[in-house]
Amino acid sequence: MKIFIVSLLAVVLADPIVDKINSNPKSTWHARDYPPEIINTAKVRAMCGTKVSEGGESAPLDKNDLPVEFDSRERWPGKLQPI
Repeated sequence: MKIFIVSLLAVVLADPIVDKINSNPKSTWHARDYPPEIINTAKVRAMCGTKVSEGGESAPLDKNDLPVEFDSRERWPGKLQPI
């Protein structure tokens, strides 16, 4: 029932949010509301790189395998990206 209510709210609020973003002259992108047959939760998760595992356990971490220090700038030079 909660999912239904949240979904209903998302549908009701989508147009005003899209309109507000698109009416902002300083906005650097154009918002669009996709219908559910085009975009759904699974597709959004896939686009965001989210991988949800179904149960199971992860392998235990061997702390002895960790380096004493690690600098990604040395490991991957030239790959620094702003966050």
